[in-house]
Amino acid sequence: MLRQLLLVAPAGLSRAALLERMGPTYSLSQVATGTVWVKEVGASREGRPFTSNRKNGSGFPDDVQDWIGYEISQGRRAYTTLDRLLKSTVDPHMRRHPEDPIVRGLHERITNAVREVGIALEELKHPPATPASV
Repeated sequence: MLRQLLLVAPAGLSRAALLERMGPTYSLSQVATGTVWVKEVGASREGRPFTSNRKNGSGFPDDVQDWIGYEISQGRRAYTTLDRLLKSTVDPHMRRHPEDPIVRGLHERITNAVREVGIALEELKHPPATPASV
């Protein structure tokens, strides 16, 4: 199955098209698990990221701008997840138990992670000026 996924991945198939091509041999769960494997292992073997977008579907694009767009979208997803964790769980826990060193440490680390991911996203969207372009 993984070999088949690697063969069809560059075709820019949507998940629905991928399921249509792979089914009924494989279940939705098997295709989803295989797609994760392609993203994580296949990308390192290909030497370029496995990306997905509505326009082009999934695959190993050659255009670096496609990579950056995908990185930004995945970074936003991670940022949102971390920010929600901070606001809905860690912040209230910190307010209830500010003296607990474990809670303080967790709060500090997640706050720093949210900040760093936010900074990285801003720099991807608006790269700092290089000395040659100043």
